[in-house]
Amino acid sequence: MCCVCFDDTLVHAEKSATICSAEVAIGGIFKVGGNEIDIALYTDVLRRHRTVVRVGVALTVVLTVLSFVRISPSGIGYRSPEIWSNQATFVLTQEGSPELRAVLPRGPGGSSTKLGNPFRYASLIDVYATLATSDAVVKVLLRRGLLNAKDLRGGAPPFTAAAVPSTINQPPQTMALTAKAETAGKATKLTLAATRAFLDVLHARQAAAKIQEKDRIQPLVVRSSEAPKLIRPRSKALTMLVFLGGLIATAAVAFTRDNLARRKRAPELTTVESLDELAEPELSIGANHGRSTLGSVPDVDSATVRDTPGEVAQQARRWS
Repeated sequence: MCCVCFDDTLVHAEKSATICSAEVAIGGIFKVGGNEIDIALYTDVLRRHRTVVRVGVALTVVLTVLSFVRISPSGIGYRSPEIWSNQATFVLTQEGSPELRAVLPRGPGGSSTKLGNPFRYASLIDVYATLATSDAVVKVLLRRGLLNAKDLRGGAPPFTAAAVPSTINQPPQTMALTAKAETAGKATKLTLAATRAFLDVLHARQAAAKIQEKDRIQPLVVRSSEAPKLIRPRSKALTMLVFLGGLIATAAVAFTRDNLARRKRAPELTTVESLDELAEPELSIGANHGRSTLGSVPDVDSATVRDTPGEVAQQARRWS
């Protein structure tokens, strides 16, 4: 065999193996490996039980919608809420803005001035972040009607505060306050309200400590809010599960009813076939020669064993 013919044979064999291993659909029958799926048969079953299918699909659609929305006397709402966030940014400073100066001024005789070292604020970021989410701030928001018991269901306020990491590996001097809510507007409103409450609480404590304004640390608001961000969309996992489960249950009911109907028809068919067999004529050849249907050839060998030659000849003429 030449090399070209041998190569063609290998290519043909590889193509045949690929076709056999792949999914093949012939006449509505899908073949996957050694298994066959008769799509036409499944379609016929669903068509015969179209009433069950229609009712099942309708119930599935209704349950799917109800798994995504909630209908109550107060109106229609979503079962799974969205979570939006917004953020305000602060810079810790003081009157005189030492972080804006190239060199801190010196007093008479070379003594230091009242301006603090900006790097000292980095050690206070965590203190101010804790104060921004303290119980005092939460009470102010509750008193102003900007928070309710539902917002505090988890035990923690729906806003957090933390230092903003430095991009040059320096101690941070910036703090961010982030609020979360079910809508973009509420997230923005809560961010502004939490910022105002934090500043009010801080100023009240500084005044109670009798700290002069020039000596106070002032969280300067450099960004009151940003564009709201959707951080968690509504979950559709339950909705998809209900939809697929409803379709599978509908198909299962249709096939179960079809199998029960087949079982009921099976005894009737068996009885009819038995009656047809009993109605067929039979001819007995001798008392000890068994039975044979009309028109069949008699068992000559068995007849010659026990019958006389004359009887055998007579039976042969009868069947000729």
